[in-house]
Amino acid sequence: MSAEAFEILYDLRDPAAGARAHRHRNWWGKLYTDIHILDNDHVLLVFRPDPEARWRAWEEVRRGWILESAA
Repeated sequence: MSAEAFEILYDLRDPAAGARAHRHRNWWGKLYTDIHILDNDHVLLVFRPDPEARWRAWEEVRRGWILESAA
């Protein structure tokens, strides 16, 4: 299981991208999601792991949901 952060770039010119970014942030958890607004059309979300290792298995499940949905 991975304890590394991962990131996804959202192109907000796609009408569904904003809703997808909100959904992904809610799935992962707001406390461990960093938002970087790059310009008017692009947002980068960085999903960081919880410092406690006991959450790793659940984070892998949520990571799968997010990456599958982002594809």
